[in-house]
Amino acid sequence: MKRHSIHIGINKYEDFPDLPFCSADAELMGSFFRNVAKYDSVKEFVDSSRNAILDAIFTEINHLDSGDLLLITYSGHGMSQNKQWVMLAAD
Repeated sequence: MKRHSIHIGINKYEDFPDLPFCSADAELMGSFFRNVAKYDSVKEFVDSSRNAILDAIFTEINHLDSGDLLLITYSGHGMSQNKQWVMLAAD
């Protein structure tokens, strides 16, 4: 079993107030899973576009083997849209 993680931190927004510490959250989470938890693959996305983030997630999913673990963390604004949670990132 391999363990993978993706950590997302979005500070800057066009239509919402900026958040000062989300990129630091993603970097600290990445550091923990890389250096302490010793995950096999750790990726960080700071102020990345929504498309870049989703591409990375789907790429990682397509490389998982049976029994592998993928952990995703997100620090940033979110909102409910049609009763579903939506991650906000730059388009």
